[in-house]
Amino acid sequence: MKNYYSIRLNLEEVLVDEKYQNEVIKKLKECAILSQDHFKVVFFHKGLSDDVCKKFFSDHGNDLWNINAEITKDDVKCWFTIDDNSGKGYRYQWKGEIIEGLKQYMLVVSHINRRDSN
Repeated sequence: MKNYYSIRLNLEEVLVDEKYQNEVIKKLKECAILSQDHFKVVFFHKGLSDDVCKKFFSDHGNDLWNINAEITKDDVKCWFTIDDNSGKGYRYQWKGEIIEGLKQYMLVVSHINRRDSN
C-alpha cells in the first residue's frame, strides 16, 4: 500500500477570494513537487452547495487534477491537516492560516525526505 503524505484543507477557508485561492493552489503545487508521487489533497467542507464546489473545480480543474485533489463532505483521515476542527484523524495538525500551514507541511516532508535519503 502506498503511503500518501495527504493533506486536508477546509475548502470554505480556501474560498475567501480568487487571489487567495490562487496562492493556495500555487503552494499546493510546491507541496506536490516536494512529496513527489506520495501527495494527495483533500478539500473537506460542510454545507457548501454543489454549485460552489463545481465553480471551484471549473476554475482550478487542471491544477486540482495535477496535485491529486479530492473535494468531499466526508470526514476523511489524512496525514496532515490544516484546520481547527479536525475530526476523523491525522498524524500532524496545523491550527492557523492555510499558507503558513502549507509551509509547515513542507518543512515536515523535507525533514522526512532528508532522513530517508541517509
